[in-house]
Amino acid sequence: MKPVFAFILTTGLLSSAACAAPYYLPSPQPGALTPYDMQPVYSIEGLCGIAAQSNEPDVWGPRLRFNLYSDAASSLRHQFSLNVAGLWGSKNQHLAGESYKTDVFLLPLTAGYEVNIALSEKTLFYFGGKAGYAWGRADGGYHSHSSGGFTWSGGLGLKYMPNERTYLSLGYEYASTDFSMHRHPSGGSSDFASHIISLGVGWQF
Repeated sequence: MKPVFAFILTTGLLSSAACAAPYYLPSPQPGALTPYDMQPVYSIEGLCGIAAQSNEPDVWGPRLRFNLYSDAASSLRHQFSLNVAGLWGSKNQHLAGESYKTDVFLLPLTAGYEVNIALSEKTLFYFGGKAGYAWGRADGGYHSHSSGGFTWSGGLGLKYMPNERTYLSLGYEYASTDFSMHRHPSGGSSDFASHIISLGVGWQF
């Protein structure tokens, strides 16, 4: 009887200890998704756009971005973004022997995707594109009009991360918008295209 009683007592004590012990979730398996796989990063960029056509103005302005990055520990990071920019420009032009100045404003709203490849522990190379809708307005000379249309861009660049929560970026992109600063008799429009240099800073809260 004593061995049986000792066995029952020992089993009861072990069961009580197991019930009282905290329960830990098992570690995620490789490749499994966790709440840390997509990290929100906010960024602001200064844009300087050189017109692709000689009769169009150069533009400049800021761009705000909300980004979602995949796992920061990976050497290959996927990035999804929502972007809004304000671009201003002006150009002195000549028509029929007269000179006048045209001012242009563009407001592109885009969604983007980029691939970030780690070159070193603190440096990333990225490439990708954006697409969306842009509203624009042109004023000056004998015309003043506004319109909107499809916009897209593609580019590449470098990012440097001085710490885990901040990065600096330098990039190039070609951007095209279905908008013309000139009014067409047919009511149509042409692409407004620019070679854009971007310089930005991003941070994670």
